[in-house]
Amino acid sequence: MSFRNSTIAAILLILTIVFSYSDVFTNEVQPVAARTGAPSETTCGTSTSHNTTPNTFTGNVTITFSDPNLKYIPGDTYDVTVTVSEVTITEWGFELTALDEANALTPGTFLAEKNGKVTSSPISGTFPNRKYRAHKDADENNTWTFPWIAPSTNIGCITFYAAGNASNNNNLSSGDHIYTSSLQICADSTNGIFSSGNNEGSFNIQSLVYNQITVEYNHSGIEPVRISLYDLNGKLLQTMLNENSLQGKQVNTFKLANTIGSGMFLINYSSAAQSITKKIFIQK
Repeated sequence: MSFRNSTIAAILLILTIVFSYSDVFTNEVQPVAARTGAPSETTCGTSTSHNTTPNTFTGNVTITFSDPNLKYIPGDTYDVTVTVSEVTITEWGFELTALDEANALTPGTFLAEKNGKVTSSPISGTFPNRKYRAHKDADENNTWTFPWIAPSTNIGCITFYAAGNASNNNNLSSGDHIYTSSLQICADSTNGIFSSGNNEGSFNIQSLVYNQITVEYNHSGIEPVRISLYDLNGKLLQTMLNENSLQGKQVNTFKLANTIGSGMFLINYSSAAQSITKKIFIQK
């Protein structure tokens, strides 16, 4: 082999070593996208990064949704928490995505930060319609919580997929344990996008003039009350009230948002005991 060819071969070998090490190292900062174990995806346990078979050791990864009933209301914001656990492990990482029922895209919007703790957003060239949340720096923190804004309309059930890495922190791809998990949530069947009709009862509209609406509702005790306005496709347009209401008859007047024009809409009243939806026509 000539000196020139030997030099080129040596350079290529060095570059291969550098980039191979870099791939392992950068996974400590942010994992490669599309490694959640979701449909059509692999995990770091079946790639060159961490050569282990997922879920073959004693740990686990869990996904927690802030609504205990695993329901979402279109447009509302929820917390998603990922926790990776295994005895004696000191360094952790994760990656998560969410998919619609067709496994085609990630509904809603992930936010990066919660209480000052930041997660990263890997970008996938293989699945451009999928969005990801992942650790920003793999360290002794094994729990990550980040906000997720639900899609603005009811799209049925959504499944979160997560892969967690329990690392032995030896700066190599060996000895790390990969775990996967999934969690399904579905649209809240108690909100106004599912029921319709001029229900009578404890929620009535007293007046509707130009840019404001006055409603009346009545219940026997202090309980959470939510009053929301939707378009006919189920898109949340305005949350007028979302708080604990006092006992007895309540009359409230709400100003309509400037973005709401003329037309037919749905107004929904939800309490601990019932959900009532009425069609209203707004003329501006």
